[in-house]
Amino acid sequence: MVAFRQKVEQIQWGTFIPQACDPVFERVVTTAVLVGDLDAPEYERAFADYVSAEHYPPAMPWIDPAKDMAAIREALALRLMSRRQAVAERGYSVEALDAEIAADHAREAALGITQTINPTAAPNPKPQGGDDADGT
Repeated sequence: MVAFRQKVEQIQWGTFIPQACDPVFERVVTTAVLVGDLDAPEYERAFADYVSAEHYPPAMPWIDPAKDMAAIREALALRLMSRRQAVAERGYSVEALDAEIAADHAREAALGITQTINPTAAPNPKPQGGDDADGT
C-alpha cells in the first residue's frame, strides 16, 4: 500500500499539478485580470506572484488512523507542517474549520455544556471487579 501511495503522489506532484492544475489556475487568474474582476495593477511585473498557487491534493484514505493522526500531531509539534497545511490535506479550509469550532464552543457555552474533549488524555479504564457498576 505504501508503494501505491508513493506512485499516486508522484503522479499528482510530477504530472497532474504541473500539467493540469497550474495552467488552469494561471488561465483563470489571467482572465479575471483581463475582464476586470481581479484588481491587479502590478500583474505584468509580478506575474509569477499572481499565478503561483499552493496545491493540496486530497489525502489518501487511512490505513491505520491512530498512526496517521500521531504522525500529523508529531509533524505539527516539530513544526514540519502548519496547522493550515494539515487541515487542507484533509480537504477542509482552516478558516471554515475554525469558524465551526468557535460556533460549537459558543453553542456549548450558551447551553451550559462544560465537558471538553482532550485528545491527549488516555481513555478511562474499565471498572475492575464484578459485573456491577460498583465492582461487586
